[in-house]
Parts: sequence; structure tokens; C-alpha cells
Amino acid sequence: MKSHSIIHLAIVIVFFVPFVAYAACLDLLRNNMTLEVFSSVQAAIDDQNAVDYDIIQITSADFYEDIVYDRFISLKLSGGYYCDFSDNPSTSYINSLTIKDGTVTLENIVIGQLSPPTTPNSLLPDTGQVTSLTSTFGEDHDYTINPPSYALNEDGTTTDNVTGLMWQSSDDNLTYNWYEASGIPELTYNPGGIIDVCGDLSLAGYSDWRLPTENELQGILNYENNNPAIDQTYFPSTMNNGYWSSTTHAFYVDEAWIVDYGFPFVDYGSVSYVSKTLGYLVRCVRGGSIESAFTDNGDGTVTDTITGLTWQQDDDAVVKTWEEALSYCEGLELPTGQTDWRLPNIKELRSIVDNTTHSPAINLTYFPSTNFGDYWSSTHGWTFSHHGGGYAPLGAWSISFSIADNSDGYINQAPITSNTYARCVRGGQ
Repeated sequence: MKSHSIIHLAIVIVFFVPFVAYAACLDLLRNNMTLEVFSSVQAAIDDQNAVDYDIIQITSADFYEDIVYDRFISLKLSGGYYCDFSDNPSTSYINSLTIKDGTVTLENIVIGQLSPPTTPNSLLPDTGQVTSLTSTFGEDHDYTINPPSYALNEDGTTTDNVTGLMWQSSDDNLTYNWYEASGIPELTYNPGGIIDVCGDLSLAGYSDWRLPTENELQGILNYENNNPAIDQTYFPSTMNNGYWSSTTHAFYVDEAWIVDYGFPFVDYGSVSYVSKTLGYLVRCVRGGSIESAFTDNGDGTVTDTITGLTWQQDDDAVVKTWEEALSYCEGLELPTGQTDWRLPNIKELRSIVDNTTHSPAINLTYFPSTNFGDYWSSTHGWTFSHHGGGYAPLGAWSISFSIADNSDGYINQAPITSNTYARCVRGGQ
């Protein structure tokens, strides 16, 4: 095989079916670029039939390298773009590549001809939480699944390497009502739909920007950070304020969901609903939305085929303190022999909220016995101390799927001694 330049290349291949693969990945820092590019494979290499699979792990390297496959293979790497091959060198980085149909030999390969991601990956980003609140195992920080990974592009955009979504790195720090944020005409608050913050955005040469859903906005929250609850390396100038989502409340149709990145003296990271006439910030996104798609496994479990998470279909309907909930899920065996259950983190728990319905805000076909009241997550909160002047770990995040005032899907903090329900989860990698 003809090779032109290979630097610091290491490949580990796990074979499940025979094939030949010689691959190298890109870590170019040319022209004084400061992009933080990938150092390992984000996802496994998978064949077309999705039956057998082969895992390739590759360290970063500059390369001009041949690639040989003996069948249809799709290789997905972390990065943020879908790439084709070209004859001219590029300082770009890779998200995925495909070599099609039979044995294909490519020489003098370099990365180029970028096109933006149009469909997100099916993964939920981790919360980023690394601190602990108790000694009881099962807290959010005890599990790191799909850790946050971003690329700050040089065009005012930030790519989420986990979901594949492209974000506006810095919003304009102006507040809008929901009708203006979403471009929806309203006689008083947006006559004729004259203002459409995301629809009118032209950034980095793209015109398909949109207002994100509340789960997408929550996806870039970092629950280890506060003031604001986001990684400002990749989302600079983020304000301590709420950001509009595109999602209308299912019961209160004149209200919409917002995600709070933090107000002074107020819990950051909450997801709540407010009047559409109020003023909040807007951060736009592009790429396809991630929705849930459930399968009843017939054994007391439900799998979300989009996120890869498997859920306990019916909880035990017994309220518990937070630590009791952690231990309950760690000790769950469902079905017989399946013991790798855990309490979901707050992003995972919010992913099964169904905002098209209420009382309860969940799909009753797959979760028929959801109780009135809150459900624990494994993610602890941070509370501002008026005496100490800073934030300290305190309480844990929970979600109300159904309560008397129709606050379905509302994320709030509760003292860990509170009595609340627990629904367990497994998987997601």
C-alpha cells in the first residue's frame, strides 16, 4: 500500500467479521488554526446489514494514506461534518466517511469538500457533571456516557460532536418574545411575522437556522457549571438568562418552554414554561431534530430506538428519597439476569417527556402506569449560598410528568430527603 506521510498513527482493530481496513484520521493544525479536533473514534464502524460490526479506534494524525475495504462500510469519527474525498489538501476534520460497494482502493487521500450535518446522531450528550453529593453509588458523576464534545468553528458556529447539531456560538444577547423568536405571526407581538430571529439568520453561509427544541437546548447545558451552566469555551458570551425553545406547552398553548442557563440566586439548568409574550434570549441551531421512537420489549422494558436507552416500563410506585432511588435502580433486576440498571441523569429523563400531551406528559402506550408527582434523576443541583456568596452542591433534579397544575415535564430541584418516584434506565452508549 502506497503511503505518503503518516504521523503518530495508531490503530486498534477488533474483528467480528473478516475485512481489510487500513485507515488514518486527521488532526491538521495548519495556517495557525486552533481547532480542537478529535483524538479517537466517536462511534463504531458498522456494516450495511447492522448485524456484525467492527470497531476501529484511531489516534489523531496528519495523513496522506490509502484506505482499502472489501465491502460496504461506513466509518464514523468525531468531528462535526460529513466529508468526501478530494484531490486537494484541507485543514478540515472528519465526522464520517463511506466507502461503497465491493473492494475499493483509494490513494493519496486527503480530507476536503465539507458539507454540514443535516441529520443529528442519535446520542444524548452527558450532563458533564463530575462532582458528587453523597457517597451512595449511582450518582450522575459515577457514569460518563457520551461525554460532551464540541468543535468551535472559525465561522461563528459550534458543532456538537455528540448530536451532530450545529449551533450559533454566540447569540446577539437581545431578548425577544416567542413569536419573534420563532417567526410566528401574531397580531400584537409579531404582526405579519415580520421578525423571525432564527429564520432570518444568515451565519457561516447557511440559511436553514431554526429555533431549537427544549431538549436540544438542554442538551448543551453543562450541569457541572453554573453562572452560566454552559461551556463558554464553545459558547462564549452566554448570558445568565433563559432561552426560548420552539416548543409550545401542550395544555397552556399561550406559553412555551424555556431553558435557563442561570439567573443570579436561581437554580440554573431548569426547563420550564412561560408566557410567549415575555422577553428571552435566542440561540439558533441547524440540523434535524432528535425524536423518541419506542419499542415495547414485552419483558417489562421499553427501548428508545433513537437514543439507545432501555427504560423500566412501570416503576414500583413507591416514593423514595434520592439516595434510596439511587440504590433502588442499582439493585434492579429486570428481566431476570439483567442488572445494569441505574437512575437516569436529567437529560436522559427529560428525553421521554412527551410535550404533545399532558397529565401525564408521557406516552401512555409505552409507560402506562406513570404516577402523579416527580421522578428523580441522578443529577445533583447547585444552589447559591447567600452567606458564602457562591454555589454549592445541594438537592437533586427531578421531573414532574403529571401534577395537578399541568406542569408536565417541568424540571426542578428538590431536597434529597424528599419522597419522589424513580424510573430506571440502562444503556445509551
